[in-house]
Amino acid sequence: MEFKYGFDQDPAVLKEFLKGGVRLTEEEGIWLTWESRPELVKAALPPVLDYVDPYVGVYIMRNGRSTAGPAFMEAGLTLTASYQGKVGMYAPAFLMYGPGAEAETITGREIYGISKKYAEDIAITKTGDRVTAHIVRGGRVIFECDCRLGAYNDEAAGMQVYGLPKKGDTEEGSAFFFTYEAHQKPDRDAEFTAVHLNDTVSITTHTEDWQPGSIELIDMEESVNDPWSYFEVVRYIGCGYAHEELHIINQIMHRNVGDPYENMAKLMCGKFDMSAFGLETRFLNTEFN
Repeated sequence: MEFKYGFDQDPAVLKEFLKGGVRLTEEEGIWLTWESRPELVKAALPPVLDYVDPYVGVYIMRNGRSTAGPAFMEAGLTLTASYQGKVGMYAPAFLMYGPGAEAETITGREIYGISKKYAEDIAITKTGDRVTAHIVRGGRVIFECDCRLGAYNDEAAGMQVYGLPKKGDTEEGSAFFFTYEAHQKPDRDAEFTAVHLNDTVSITTHTEDWQPGSIELIDMEESVNDPWSYFEVVRYIGCGYAHEELHIINQIMHRNVGDPYENMAKLMCGKFDMSAFGLETRFLNTEFN
């Protein structure tokens, strides 16, 4: 396919858009799971999703190659939920950082309904069997961790959540994302008119053996825009260091899934900052005011 310079592209180019499904390769990073309070997890789920367990997950990884753009860092906050009996991952928030962050955020948000924002910094350091990582946004360290590879904090629960995948092992799973419709009314106010659920099916392939580990520290600063600390830590389950690649193979759309306001109330912190709802925000430094 040849691309012309300018805005008058041939409509045939659209047939090449993310052709064959999104692929993320050269992924490397840390995955963590802790047990939180069931009532917090239940309250965070959109009403169309059913509660499965009190486990909360965070992953922080580098994506070296992607079909949507250059390399980037990604951090995801995840819960387990089900829709009409099908179990999958629901992510209240994703944060992106690095050269490919803009392309990945736009592609995810507009196509799959993934709740994505930009972070100020996302970093992982692995030294021997020690892994540390942090996420900074809005001047807050909304998540940082210190982990030691070797064995899970809770061996039985860690095996249930992660197992011990080997190089070449594959896993197929669903992730529940949401798109929405919003319009401005004649009175100039906006209204949400529909929410749709995308069951996004993907295959994960482990390109190296999974390295299990224990969580020694998780610390989260409060942030009104990114309330990751809402999910109180009751006990650590474990973590793992992985090399993976991901291929999105199918999307199953469920339209108009319940009341749009009840659903958007659960989604809005992952999709918007609170300034969109009238909370004034100013950042003052030498570059911006």
